[in-house]
Amino acid sequence: MMKYDVCILGVGRIGYAAAYDLKRLGYKVLALDISEERLKKIRTELDIDIARLTPKLDDLSRYKDRARLFLSSLPIDISNKYVEYMISQGVNVVDVSSVPEDRIPLYQNMAKKSGCRVFLYAGVAPGMAQTLSGALYRELDGLDKLEIYVGGIPLDPEGKPLKTNITWNPLGFLLQYKIKCRKVVDGEVKYFDPFEDTGIVKLPGEGEYEYFISDGLKTLLNTLKDVPNMAEYTIRYKGHLKEMYLLREIGFLDIDPIDVDGYAVEPVKVTAKLFDKYLSKDPRDK
Repeated sequence: MMKYDVCILGVGRIGYAAAYDLKRLGYKVLALDISEERLKKIRTELDIDIARLTPKLDDLSRYKDRARLFLSSLPIDISNKYVEYMISQGVNVVDVSSVPEDRIPLYQNMAKKSGCRVFLYAGVAPGMAQTLSGALYRELDGLDKLEIYVGGIPLDPEGKPLKTNITWNPLGFLLQYKIKCRKVVDGEVKYFDPFEDTGIVKLPGEGEYEYFISDGLKTLLNTLKDVPNMAEYTIRYKGHLKEMYLLREIGFLDIDPIDVDGYAVEPVKVTAKLFDKYLSKDPRDK
């Protein structure tokens, strides 16, 4: 018998915000997380039912009949296996992380067999940005060019290292500055380094910001194939990109492990831990 409207997997920054909104709108929510500290926090502050999430995927089966849908806001490096398992169990899934796009055909086939619905890339960007782009496309009866400018930045950058804060998974945040990004140029999909396509954008009433290309077009590459020029750009306060470029160039964003006193260490994961510690004290953004 279903007791909850939504079961949230992972109640870090994004999961907590989702739980807050859903609770405020009157939905019954169950929160699952591996961290007892996060569960205690959300239970105390939002009065939401909680349960411990374990590394064993099979343990999720006990919850599959207790909610109308599952919302996965797990870290980018582990969300894929949980999403895949939930689809195999026939439960409706909303995922706000960035699952590998080459897995989408597999998920489609799995969902058809198990009879569930799957909503991928359901965050702000990608997610809301795609929805708004589609609405704009329909309203204007097509587009010649689509540029999306997104980004969570501090309300006040003064005194903040790198003039930023962390509002989502730190590892995913850092990989934005590492991976190749897709952009549609004259009908052709091309790849760019994040620091290869940058500039300054002036936002009405807000002032000037830096931007760099990010790989957020995702499903728009298929749904708006006839738009000849498309790109997504992430905005930051001026001066941020120079500092991030330095961190990348001296290895702080490297994925390949290095030896540190006999231990294999991935530099980007160490950097993610440091960002989490020092850039998460004031999560308020705009």
